[in-house]
Amino acid sequence: MKILNWKRLISICLILAVITGVLWIHFGDFNDRPLYEASFADFVSWMKNHNYSQSIIDIYECNYQDPVLKLIIEEYFKIKRGDLKWAQYSLIEYMKFKSADSLYLSFIEVIPTDKNAQFQVVDPVAVDDFHKYLQARFGKDIVMNHKKVAVNYNEVFGDIFYSYESLFKPKTNFKLADFIEQFEPPCIIKFDAEFINDKVVAGIWNIRRCAIIMGKDYRLVNDISIFDKYAHEFGHSIGLVHQFIDPDNPLRGNVDMETIRNNRGRYVGVDDIMIKSKMAENKAVGHYLSPLSRYALEPVNGYEDKDEFGAVYNSLYSQEVLERIKACACGE
Repeated sequence: MKILNWKRLISICLILAVITGVLWIHFGDFNDRPLYEASFADFVSWMKNHNYSQSIIDIYECNYQDPVLKLIIEEYFKIKRGDLKWAQYSLIEYMKFKSADSLYLSFIEVIPTDKNAQFQVVDPVAVDDFHKYLQARFGKDIVMNHKKVAVNYNEVFGDIFYSYESLFKPKTNFKLADFIEQFEPPCIIKFDAEFINDKVVAGIWNIRRCAIIMGKDYRLVNDISIFDKYAHEFGHSIGLVHQFIDPDNPLRGNVDMETIRNNRGRYVGVDDIMIKSKMAENKAVGHYLSPLSRYALEPVNGYEDKDEFGAVYNSLYSQEVLERIKACACGE
């Protein structure tokens, strides 16, 4: 009988240990709660100092009361404090963004010399306008060097550009990686070829801190939606990721910043350059860094446009849209 009681006691202890472990995983940061609360108060004060409208501030205050959004917002506070678990290359580039007065960007245009290539060179005016766009969106002085390189695609790369499968196979991908190695990151490499031997060349992604962009759908023209795509990839090259969620956060598997909803199942319009949400209330906000991103990523010496970006963000919203988002966020 005593043996049975001991077994039962051991079983109960094991169950309690498991429950404690689960609770610790989900709520183990309760000791940091005062720190998070202070961070949120600092964020609200920061928004006021940078002239964000009271309606936008109200929305964030309501979002912070939501148990899911609270955890995600607090991931941004970790970024602000430098408490990061990102890949090493992301951290290195991110710290450059935070500390350097100027960012240096290599814009490499790869012009094909293949006989059967169809291509479109980039308009220098579009490059200049994109340069200004980047500086305004990220709030940093960006020194951009536009360089043209002539290459025979078939000789240097073979047929890797004709399918994503080829691009990401180790045996073929090294050709592209070796080519990229000659350029100093962060960089944007625009492959001007659109057709080679009647085969389509197209794609956009990021590799080794360089944005790789090709195809007629991604011609660099004076179009804000195109500028957004280039800016998004540039963001990757300076260490930013799609979502700022800690990889160890238990929420990562089922909640991401692209489909974030409050606990009433309503989308709250979280959206910016690095986070593309199809459900955002106002698509225009996708052209800018959100207040939360701006706060978390703020450079040591502040933004170049520190006296303007709050008012610019306010102008993206009509009062009607703000009221609708607020009603959703605050459960009104």
